[in-house]
Amino acid sequence: MQLTERGTHDGEFMGIEPTGKEFEIQTTAFFHLEEGRSMTSGCNGTPLNSCNNSV
Repeated sequence: MQLTERGTHDGEFMGIEPTGKEFEIQTTAFFHLEEGRSMTSGCNGTPLNSCNNSV
């Protein structure tokens, strides 16, 4: 699944004061499905969020 994350840096983030700048990040998410349920997942393309390796 390809995702586009958009937002505005309007709050402190990882020690960086807000800049008011807009951002856009492309992310790809991967899911392993068994019987219609997500068993594991992962993603790449974004340093901003942590991707859980299992659901």
